[in-house]
Amino acid sequence: MQLLSADIQGFKSFAKRVHVSFGPGITGVVGPNGSGKSNIAEAIRWVLGEQSVKALRAKERTDVLYSGSIGTVDRAFVQLTFDNESGKFPIDAAEIAIARTLYRDGESSYTVNGEDVRLLDLQHMLAQAGIGTKSYAVISQGTVDQYLTATPAARRELFDEATGIKPLKITLNTSNLKLARAKTHADEIRAVLAELTPKVTFLQRQIDRYEKRDAWEREFKEKQHEWYTAAWHEGQRAILASQTALQEAEQDIIRARNARIAAEEAKMESVVAPQATVPTTPFTTQARALLRASEHALASILGGKSLDNAELQKLIGAITALLEEKQAPAQKTASQNPDYTARSAALERARQDEIASERQGATARIGLQQAEREAAELEQEILRECGTEFLSRIPSTPIPETAFINPEELRRLADKISAVGQRDELVVKEYEEASKRAQEFSQQLGDIERTMQDIERCITEVTAQMDETFARQFEQINTSFQKFFIELFGGGSAHLTQNDEGIDITVTPPRKRTRHVSLLSGGERALTSLALLLSILNAQEPPFIVLDEVDAALDEANSRRFAMLLKQQSHTTQSIVISHNRETMASANVLYGVTMHADGVSTLYSVKLEEIAQEHLDAPTIAV
Repeated sequence: MQLLSADIQGFKSFAKRVHVSFGPGITGVVGPNGSGKSNIAEAIRWVLGEQSVKALRAKERTDVLYSGSIGTVDRAFVQLTFDNESGKFPIDAAEIAIARTLYRDGESSYTVNGEDVRLLDLQHMLAQAGIGTKSYAVISQGTVDQYLTATPAARRELFDEATGIKPLKITLNTSNLKLARAKTHADEIRAVLAELTPKVTFLQRQIDRYEKRDAWEREFKEKQHEWYTAAWHEGQRAILASQTALQEAEQDIIRARNARIAAEEAKMESVVAPQATVPTTPFTTQARALLRASEHALASILGGKSLDNAELQKLIGAITALLEEKQAPAQKTASQNPDYTARSAALERARQDEIASERQGATARIGLQQAEREAAELEQEILRECGTEFLSRIPSTPIPETAFINPEELRRLADKISAVGQRDELVVKEYEEASKRAQEFSQQLGDIERTMQDIERCITEVTAQMDETFARQFEQINTSFQKFFIELFGGGSAHLTQNDEGIDITVTPPRKRTRHVSLLSGGERALTSLALLLSILNAQEPPFIVLDEVDAALDEANSRRFAMLLKQQSHTTQSIVISHNRETMASANVLYGVTMHADGVSTLYSVKLEEIAQEHLDAPTIAV
């Protein structure tokens, strides 16, 4: 990945748009003090997401907008274009254009290839590419030794960038924020559930009672149906038995009546002389006619038909008169027939048998009427309790195999049902709503807890990866730091150490005692900072680096050493160097000159030193 160009407009002293192209190797930017050359480094830092106005040498955000003798601008715009053939940027594009715009009203925006992005997403993308506002990609003027004088904790943050764990740290911080939000959300849901659960429990008890009532009611209905089915069939059997008994009684009545009639005729025959012929007389004919009329009347009565009272009295009167008429002769002739007494007794027994059969018939009729009445009452009760459809099914329903239900059992079930009371649909609705809410919250809580477990597992894995990567990279930086320190100082030693507070640095310049970096001179701090910078670059291999007058405090010999090391580093890291140092300028492949005119606007000029060197070689030799 390579930084191809920078477009700057309205940013600080660059009122007019300038286009700066960067090639491989070292690009030098030179110019007099106050010409605005450091504004190029700050523009690069600004577009990479720098939020500190102090780091940009400003007091307010809008101070980065040009304001000079030619007037003011409405916006500050900076765009960096990168070659993305290596794919370090997680975007499927050959070139990546990152731009930042700030308007005078304070509104700002970031874009990647023309699409708006959030600052957080941009920072994450830059960190993945090895670039960041707090990385060693841009070293501003006068800040090179601040990395040495920074606190161990602040130095640790810089080393997070240097060791390449910044993307992991962003992921870790994001995961911790998600975990904190998830915990807060989980606590809120637990609070709601703590309030909702007792209500659901209370309503659940009532619903349980309703469910028991429903179960008891189903059991009651089942047993009631069984009882009604059995009772109906039993009632039909009772009717059938009563009908059979009545039919038998009516047959007994007929037999008894016939026996009594035969006995009467036998007694009449005994009045005359015995195996003697009973003449057919008007009396005999009349008696037989009355007997037939009496038999017909009795059959009508036994058959349930009513008989006119006048006719009945007339029949009784006729029968009474005819006995009285026959009594006198019969008494006279009775002594002449020895069987008269026996036949009279047989007639009395026949009469008693007829009376008994008539009573039995009446009892059977009453029993049938009772059975029919009870069956009718039962059907009315079934209709009232179970409906027409159930009653219509009973005749085709077999009698339950179970024993008849005890009515007491039905009464106990009815008492239980009555004790619970009627089902309150408002309670049911309230329970369903509360239960649904509790279930939804419980499900949400379960999802959140699973998410929390995933986040915690991710945090554990990322932390382990961070620790492993940091330890490996830190050791490499420490080794390189000692190497570059010796090369820049011409001897001595330097060490990086970790502790609970962060990163500490101890150095031993040649022919001096070991001391803390805070006790070094200005030149020693500059060399130590450059040694640390080069060691980080060696380990991190960022795509590019911007150095703003980091060599200002070096003497000629040290400048030469630094330029040599920078030249070596430029083979793997594109370098943009803002400098006054001749040794540094001499190592550049391209030089940009920055000047400022009386209107306060910076102007840029470029020179390719390789072409100048070639022109010098091609010039004719002049003999002296």
